Amino acid sequence: MAAMAARASDDSQAWQNGQDDGDGEEYLPVERMRRQYLDYVGAKALEIEEQKIGRHYYHSDQWTHAEIETLKKRGQPIVTYNRINRKIDGIVGLVEKLRADPKAFPRNPRNEDGAEVATQTVRFVLDSNAWKQIDHDCTEQRELKASPALNCGLRKSSKAIRTSRKIQR
Repeated sequence: MAAMAARASDDSQAWQNGQDDGDGEEYLPVERMRRQYLDYVGAKALEIEEQKIGRHYYHSDQWTHAEIETLKKRGQPIVTYNRINRKIDGIVGLVEKLRADPKAFPRNPRNEDGAEVATQTVRFVLDSNAWKQIDHDCTEQRELKASPALNCGLRKSSKAIRTSRKIQR
């Protein structure tokens, strides 16, 4: 027991100081890892906020508090026609419909039996891990977190020869 506690203490020291742990792998210092994490969060802050807004829109939570108060003062009902969740659900359904079952192919005709065994093994693993539900959830999360689509089009400017290109979110 004392040996395990000493080993844990040594590992903790190695972790904090960025020393070799004895098996050739070096730990990063805690301060460096903390700085890397904070850099990551800082770089992704706008993207994370955009994803939060996207989730709110998917769940019909599109009105700000100020907009709701303005509508209440006017005596207007808060009406939302949410077409975003329908679109995302449609994309998820289409992706699931187009998915094919996994199939292993042989390198040459002699290995047909091995390919069949590999196919059955992969299918067994997927079925025993509820893959269809996991796949559905992952696809839905990917669509919710995806960057918004861009609408690209051409518009005539005042000069007939030139056209301006405009990208809208």
